[in-house]
Amino acid sequence: MKGTTMKNRTLKAAGVGVAAAAIGTGAFPVAASAATKKYAGRTERTPFGSVQVTITVKSKKIKTVSISASPDSPHSYQLESYALPLMRTEVLKADTWKVHLVSGVTVTSEGFLASLYSAMGHAHIL
Repeated sequence: MKGTTMKNRTLKAAGVGVAAAAIGTGAFPVAASAATKKYAGRTERTPFGSVQVTITVKSKKIKTVSISASPDSPHSYQLESYALPLMRTEVLKADTWKVHLVSGVTVTSEGFLASLYSAMGHAHIL
């Protein structure tokens, strides 16, 4: 992509949508309805970029997981495009933050889990 920096790219792989400039700073309810609430986790900065997880909770169960990431290089972009959707799927299956890290992207996986843990704490579902 000529004329575009890595931080302005958007991950498009399997449920990962990202705009680096739009990453929030805190874990707080993002939106709410009577039965479903959305919580954003802390933005976790890693040596390879930032990651933030937002969850939608209904009846104390995680219903959706959205991931914002800003990879800092083409290599990080490629790895995150593979790993973050896997972690998202595992969290939805397990309904917990206690899932396995993805080999090869340990630091980003840890950032993902830290942000997820933060969001779950604010949702009071730990």
